[in-house]
Amino acid sequence: MTAFLLFFACTEPDTTIDVSQLDQTCEVAEDCMAVFVGSACGCDCSSEGINVADADAYNELWQESYDACDTDEILQCVACDDVDVSCDAGMCIVTPLSE
Repeated sequence: MTAFLLFFACTEPDTTIDVSQLDQTCEVAEDCMAVFVGSACGCDCSSEGINVADADAYNELWQESYDACDTDEILQCVACDDVDVSCDAGMCIVTPLSE
């Protein structure tokens, strides 16, 4: 039992933002917003679409993930490219904007 507790105490917190449990459905594009996914500590510009009704839930998820970052681990990143968000077949879709 002690070994399990020591292992559990030494595991690193998860800083990955996963929106799969949030509402990603829509009826029109205005139902959607693009949000960052991936490690809150890194510079990945991955994004997915969620329903705007889940914006507060996303913000809480992002803050929890960010708060779990080691302050030495947080990177100063350049701005991500703009994306377009739309509603396609009832799902929020994110696509990169063409340059």
